[in-house]
Amino acid sequence: MMSKKIYKKFDKPVFVNNRNFQKDAPLTQDLLKLQDQIASKFPVNKKNLVNKSSLINKVKCLACNASKSEQLFVKHGFKYVECSNCGHVYVENLLKEDVLLRYYSESHMEELNNQVQKDKKRSLYWDKLYLKYIDLFNNYLGVRRVLDIGTGAGNFLKLCKRKKIDDIYGLDFSAKSKEDVNKIIPKENYIFRVPIKELPKLKIKPFDMITMWGVLEHLSNPLRDFRALNKIIKRKGYCFALFPNLKSKAYEMMGVTTPTISPTEHISFFSMKSLAVLAKKSGFKIEYVFNELPVIDLMYPHCTYSKEFVDEIIKSKKTYYWACLFRKL
Repeated sequence: MMSKKIYKKFDKPVFVNNRNFQKDAPLTQDLLKLQDQIASKFPVNKKNLVNKSSLINKVKCLACNASKSEQLFVKHGFKYVECSNCGHVYVENLLKEDVLLRYYSESHMEELNNQVQKDKKRSLYWDKLYLKYIDLFNNYLGVRRVLDIGTGAGNFLKLCKRKKIDDIYGLDFSAKSKEDVNKIIPKENYIFRVPIKELPKLKIKPFDMITMWGVLEHLSNPLRDFRALNKIIKRKGYCFALFPNLKSKAYEMMGVTTPTISPTEHISFFSMKSLAVLAKKSGFKIEYVFNELPVIDLMYPHCTYSKEFVDEIIKSKKTYYWACLFRKL
């Protein structure tokens, strides 16, 4: 078992100059606008909710399955609620998977997202972030065999390969992703359009590590999916997930306009308690939760930036992202 001192060594957020991020990387702004356009296409009723049974399912807590919750806000007709039991925040009137996939296929979302991931300004931050955790995986956790779920353009896998983690696999649903990632890893190592719940059926050799960079918040059934992942991770292997933190300082300052609140994209926001529930119910233990991105670009006009301001955000775990390392029991 890894010493907590090692994890604390890595619990220093990656910093780059992101003050003018969206101005310098305009495709990111285009992507956010497209997400809003997609979400606003769905018809709402007199209560300002998307409510057609052909479009949505009304769901219980996506982490603990409790039915009691409190409304936080509505965005584009989708109601975010907070579970009264575990503090998990989720979209209660959840779009059916087939409906969402149909709208995405008509929106060019995949193509634009792929372009965003190749943006050099964006890569300044993300490559630095990937290399930080590859160092942890490679030199401290002994990781040699990796599956990256949601590969996108393959930037993480490319850096794994550069750092001599050669037994690498990727999974995505995007045809453009497949085209890009097949230039990085062997074609037989790319898993195309296989839902997480179906992965155990592939009878694949277990992995040392499964990574999900910005995937956990998209899962409509995280418990089901984590149980499936548990089956393809070796004993005492790891799962690593980076995801947005709704209790961030950014959300405190910007509220419902915070970019991470996109109801057709980010349907699930974990609390520390709901993370623990997910881990326990799916056969994992939380090794550590790291803090990343204390201040996003849109916060600068609304704050007095200082070291003390940043340190307090980190200390109170109000960073924009959390990164959770799960270990299989």
